[in-house]
Order: sequence, then structure tokens, then C-alpha cells
Amino acid sequence: MPTPRYCAADVAACIVNMAISNGKPVSNLQLQKILYFAQRDYIRGHNGNVLFPDSFEAWQYGPVVPSVYRSYSIFGGSPIFKAAEYRDFNIFVGKREPIEKVDGIELDSVAETYRKWGFLPAWQLVESTHKPGGAWDSVYNRGGKSGSGYKNVIPVDAIRNDI
Repeated sequence: MPTPRYCAADVAACIVNMAISNGKPVSNLQLQKILYFAQRDYIRGHNGNVLFPDSFEAWQYGPVVPSVYRSYSIFGGSPIFKAAEYRDFNIFVGKREPIEKVDGIELDSVAETYRKWGFLPAWQLVESTHKPGGAWDSVYNRGGKSGSGYKNVIPVDAIRNDI
């Protein structure tokens, strides 16, 4: 499989900028769900290749990329009015990598996903990721026990086959 050109932070900034330019800024919760659908749609449409290599974890309100969550957590539950300029800051190296602008087939795929999901309220997006038997549900509620898989990684194969 080819190495992805972008990381989740790049794609998240792309989504945030699309939302702002459409006059409908998203919250961190909405961003996480749209980011999840962008990854899922890309995997399905590109022979199993991922849009970005970062993993999603099964959190209470759905799939989350922790580094992206941290980057936008300063907004709380409010709309995000500015995209991050840097990828996750590495405190051990003291290095800040700038966000890469998404383009090409990746941008086309993200834009298509945004058109489908970008205008839905947070609760509807959460509901869409919480379907019984879906990727999030099978990890978060492992073995039928609610929350037993909290913060466990959602496998790429599960994302690809999500309902």
C-alpha cells in the first residue's frame, strides 16, 4: 500500500476550513465524526488505502483521533473558528510541523465526504457512528459490555466494513 501523503491533522484542518468557508463552523465533536467518515469513504474508494495513517480510538461519543482532539479542545463544544496551523506539537523534540494543504484526489474525496456529512448536527453524526454492530460499537462495547473498549483502537478493516 502506498504511504499516505497527509496525516489526520492535515485532513482535519481541511475540513475545518471547508466548514468555515461554508458559513457552518463545526465543533470538535462534529469534526471527529466527519474525519472518521472521510477516512472510511477514502478507504472504500481507494482499494483499501488509508487517507491518513493516524488511528481512531473508540471514545464515548464515537471515533476520535486523539491528537486532533487535543488540537481543537481549546474550543470546547463551541464551533471551531480557526484551523490549526501546526500538526501535534512534540514536547520531546520541541518541533512544530506545519499543516500540509490537502489537494488532489485526497481533497476531492474529503470534499465529497464533507458535502454528505458537514451540515448535520453533532447528535446526528454521533448516532451515525453508534450503529449496533458498527466499527465503533464492536470496539467500544467489546463482548457486549458497554464501554469495555473505551479508548481502544478501531482497526482499519473495521472502518472499511463499517455499516
